[in-house]
Amino acid sequence: AIGTYNVEATYTGTDAGGNTVVVVSTYTIIVPEPMASMSTELTFAEDICTDPTDLGTCGVGIPGNTNTLTVSPGQPIYVEYRVTNTGESEIVNSTIDDSLLGDDISTTTFNMQPGQSLVFRTVGIAPTAIGTYNVEATYTGTDAGGNTVVINDIYTITVLPPPISITCPPNITVECGASTEPAATGMASSTTNGATISFEDDFVEACGATGTIYRTWTAMNQNGQTASCEQIITIEDTTPPTITCPSVTINCGSPFPGPLPIATAIDNCSSLLEVEVTSIEETPTCGTGVVVTRVWTTSDDCGLSSSCTQVLSFIDLEAPSISCPGDITIECGSSTDPSVTGLATGEDNCGAIVISFEDTSTEETNGTEVITRTWIATDDCGLTSSCTQMITLESTTTPSI
Repeated sequence: AIGTYNVEATYTGTDAGGNTVVVVSTYTIIVPEPMASMSTELTFAEDICTDPTDLGTCGVGIPGNTNTLTVSPGQPIYVEYRVTNTGESEIVNSTIDDSLLGDDISTTTFNMQPGQSLVFRTVGIAPTAIGTYNVEATYTGTDAGGNTVVINDIYTITVLPPPISITCPPNITVECGASTEPAATGMASSTTNGATISFEDDFVEACGATGTIYRTWTAMNQNGQTASCEQIITIEDTTPPTITCPSVTINCGSPFPGPLPIATAIDNCSSLLEVEVTSIEETPTCGTGVVVTRVWTTSDDCGLSSSCTQVLSFIDLEAPSISCPGDITIECGSSTDPSVTGLATGEDNCGAIVISFEDTSTEETNGTEVITRTWIATDDCGLTSSCTQMITLESTTTPSI
């Protein structure tokens, strides 16, 4: 029953000698008339954004709705709170608190007339630790009768590592045999602090050692998250092989020292090149000599070819041999014809020879004449050899009178 009640509490105690003590205490209980129930109705919601210009359009919530926002560590968060008095009673004392962004978002208490709406905006900083945070926004309002209403709304902040950036070097074409190391073909880059960059190659072979490298670059942050991009490195062959033809000169009639030499070839993009003779031409020279011209050709694995010319010369490099008849002394007035004084002889390794002679006469003081006969052997290639015969003409006959 409504009223005031005086209540008495009594303590009684007796000691060992039978003495008794009594203590009396009085307190009052007042039962008031009950207050009228609160007739106010409210709506409360928040809108959360990472861009303040989007507030009001990020996704307005309703009481009990869960809004989710994904942000990077330490990123600014913008929140708009909307309160509407949909009831018939005036709210004389209202506050808004937020467990993440701080208490007393509304700064001061505020009154709201029936049908009135108020908007409060604030900005906070996302946590720096990676994780998911359930944030509670609380509206507290009291009407004129002292009735209080509390509305809680939950929104979620998910803090993820910042996006990982990676930029690949441009695609590139290199010549076969050139380096494909990043120092030559380019390095990927990342603006993510502390990111480590690595790469893996996938090689698709073409002709020879040419082909295409698909290089996948990967950036990894300290939380193990990755981002990748691809660089294409094309290896091409534009250089024909190098072929070398050894030429040989052999003296006519001499034995060849071993097998005929063959051409050799190397290439920057192929191995084990084959060489072949594609033409042969023989040209006779002087005597029995001959010059053989052979054209060698090779092709690499990518179809590039090269040729060279080999010259095998079997020619006369040696002068003919010659032997002179012996020196001779004949009577003055005798014939000095070679049929009388003797003929030189000779031979050549590479054909026929022609033997000729030239005479030089010298008269001695005693009336003796000395003929110096130079014999010359000339082969078909114009090579010459010579020797000398001395013919002495002297008088051994007494003159008649």
